[in-house]
Amino acid sequence: MQFTHSKTLKIGTEQRLAIDKLISYRNDFAHFKPMAYGITGNYENDIVLPVLKVIEFLALETNNILYPQVESCERVKHAIKHFSLN
Repeated sequence: MQFTHSKTLKIGTEQRLAIDKLISYRNDFAHFKPMAYGITGNYENDIVLPVLKVIEFLALETNNILYPQVESCERVKHAIKHFSLN
């Protein structure tokens, strides 16, 4: 649902690939496919940071989420900043 002042999410190839990979990991874990499993590569730069930028946009910039209290929005900002720095 969007408001008249909402911004639309536009994702790039890097973000689409990161989201697809995250969905794949989620499905493997949720449906427990027995296998030896490890996440290799630079998952922070390849998955976490691109997806975090999407979450940040959706949570703070689209103007679709109405936070009931200022503290709620501040908690979201703090969590995003925390993940961005690590």
